[in-house]
Amino acid sequence: MVKLIPLMGAAALIAAAPALATEGPPPAAGPPLPDMLHPVAIPQTIPPAIRTARRVLAAQVTPRRISVGHRSRLRVALSEPGKVRIVVWRMVHGHPHHVWGRTVSAPLSGRILRLPAHLRAGRYRVTAIALDDQGRRAHTVRRTLIVARR
Repeated sequence: MVKLIPLMGAAALIAAAPALATEGPPPAAGPPLPDMLHPVAIPQTIPPAIRTARRVLAAQVTPRRISVGHRSRLRVALSEPGKVRIVVWRMVHGHPHHVWGRTVSAPLSGRILRLPAHLRAGRYRVTAIALDDQGRRAHTVRRTLIVARR
């Protein structure tokens, strides 16, 4: 029994001593737990900056009243260089009918387009829509053109 006591003491010391090679540093304290008395706030993410779409600053049809077979001009100015879609609609009993359309590039200084001469007598709506590189369309600008009989 005398030999057993030192052996038990040595075993107790070995079991109580930390293993040198297997244990790492003590675990770090993580973020504190949320307070249960206050609501949890989710951080807001900032959306990517969206550039404003191009827009038609000015559109003017000159002359506004023409005779059959004559041409009119449309002057268009954009907020920045880009493309503009021009469409001519014939108004029949208040309903528009597509007559002519073009998509053209326009510099910052503006663009002057000759409208078609083959328009019949009647009232026409000329629309200008600025387009950007992603295909987004700006607010439509409408102007009136009147074609009179000779």
